[in-house]
Amino acid sequence: MSNRYERFNEITFNAYCMTAINNAVKRGLRKKRLRAQHEIPLTVLDENFNNALDLPDNNLPALDMAAEVFEINGLAIPVMDEDLAKALRLIPPQRRNVLLLSYIMGKNDVEIGKALNLARTTVRDRRHDGMEKLQELMRGKG
Repeated sequence: MSNRYERFNEITFNAYCMTAINNAVKRGLRKKRLRAQHEIPLTVLDENFNNALDLPDNNLPALDMAAEVFEINGLAIPVMDEDLAKALRLIPPQRRNVLLLSYIMGKNDVEIGKALNLARTTVRDRRHDGMEKLQELMRGKG
């Protein structure tokens, strides 16, 4: 009787573990799919826009060379491309700040949220909306 009971517990535990693993995989795939719906890859942007985002090895170019300098919480972020700077000026400041911190400074959503006192999901939404608006403005210039 004890042997059968132990075997039953073993089978039940194995089934529980397999279910937990399957659910974790499904949850990860769902998360990845949802993130893909909200993020816009930089590869969809034209070559001029991608070149405007490139920074030299020292991370920040000299401020006197910049076409425009945006300030966020005391941090000066220069943008070298004049067309990009014009488009960024047309975007609402909340979205622009998130775009600059994300794509120019390379910060993730949690870091941006801490810097701007925002929830991570708010940062994600503002980045997504700001990137859509920026794409419209950049495509409209040409």
